[in-house]
Formats: sequence, structure tokens, C-alpha cells
Amino acid sequence: MELSKSKREMKIKEVTPRAYQCIGVMACPSVFSTNEETFIIIGKTLSKIQAKKLLGNRVGKDETVIVVPKGLITEITKK
Repeated sequence: MELSKSKREMKIKEVTPRAYQCIGVMACPSVFSTNEETFIIIGKTLSKIQAKKLLGNRVGKDETVIVVPKGLITEITKK
């Protein structure tokens, strides 16, 4: 998926569940909703070797595989 090339600026809103939000530390998994109907997800990067081994050819050249706690996603889908 390619991000919008429109002239409007992307706007984000943090939707990280409260239980997963960091307090005073800025280096932890987070999820943001955008005005372009997408999510931005911050997590640990899975190495290209690990990604290839686990996912085969499903990862595109312009994509990155990240790992986040399972609850981070399941809590968001409950909303």
C-alpha cells in the first residue's frame, strides 16, 4: 500500500490501549490512526531473515515486519 500523495497533510491520533501506553518513556509499542484510513504501528523490527523464514515471500520490498504484544491489537479491536 502506498501512502497518499495528496497535498493534504497526514494527521494522526494515538489509539494505543491505555494498558500499553508508556508513561515518561517514548520507546514502546504504539498504534496511531490516520486521516487516510490507515494505521501507523510502532514495534520491534523482525529481521529480514526471520521474516523470510516465517512469512516466505509475503513481505514486499517496501514493507517492514514488526512485532507488537498481542494485546495491543486485540484491545483496539474491542472498541
